[in-house]
Amino acid sequence: MKKLLIYSQCQRSSKKGAYFHFKGYYRGERVNYIWVEGEHRFELKKEYLLWVSELRFSKGLLEVKVLATKEV
Repeated sequence: MKKLLIYSQCQRSSKKGAYFHFKGYYRGERVNYIWVEGEHRFELKKEYLLWVSELRFSKGLLEVKVLATKEV
């Protein structure tokens, strides 16, 4: 599992996880959103620094598990 440091804004949050805004490339492929699995509570439109490990990556969606987080 690769570990990543991500700076992003929360777009949607639920009990199962949250979607974060991201426009860029990872491993040569376009990333549109990041799905953070877990029961962490994120506030909409707030920016976070996320320390995560990669779970899956396909079709523009990077799925990760959060290791640590800090609201910016």
